[in-house]
Amino acid sequence: PLGAGQFTYHLADEEARINVNTAPPDRLDRLLRALGLEKSERDTIVSSIPDWRDANDDHRLNGAESDDTYLKLPVPYRARNGNLESTSELLQIKGVTPAIFKGTDGRLGLADLLTVGTPGQVNLNTAGLLVLRTLGLADSEISEIEQARRSAPYTVVPGRFAGRGLSVTTKTFKVEAEGLIGGQVRARLTAVVQRRVEGNLATV
Repeated sequence: PLGAGQFTYHLADEEARINVNTAPPDRLDRLLRALGLEKSERDTIVSSIPDWRDANDDHRLNGAESDDTYLKLPVPYRARNGNLESTSELLQIKGVTPAIFKGTDGRLGLADLLTVGTPGQVNLNTAGLLVLRTLGLADSEISEIEQARRSAPYTVVPGRFAGRGLSVTTKTFKVEAEGLIGGQVRARLTAVVQRRVEGNLATV
């Protein structure tokens, strides 16, 4: 409760997700394959994301740039030619449909699995099955991880998982908050924050 209304908030680990700005093409392809996309769909998205980010106007084989694609749309716009600033920006990129972004029929979408605001490593203690699979871990390795962290969190990345882009701590979080009056949402705020450790004091 807050005054005449209420507020709710949710805190999520951003480093349990894949950073779309730093992920190599093979990692993005594994993620899209895990979501059940056909090869032609995967090829389009995997080519179009780096085209959106790079500074030149030369599109990849299955990709898209401003002059050949985005400026020809009914509502034209230009590719960013830089890193994505929000995962919702994916909806502007060729091949990414609302269903792929949000998920359908109870299945996860890119909005649930990707981020733009982390150093790039994934927290071994909080990452879900699809994210671990995207990092190239086998199902047997994922089962081992899930079983081990039920007992206690990893304090170091085991040597056999080294070089997979994993860490065991997080400093980047997403905070989603809503303000309600009479049961109706009147305000909504989403922020990505990073924890800085200064001496013994943690700040955001």
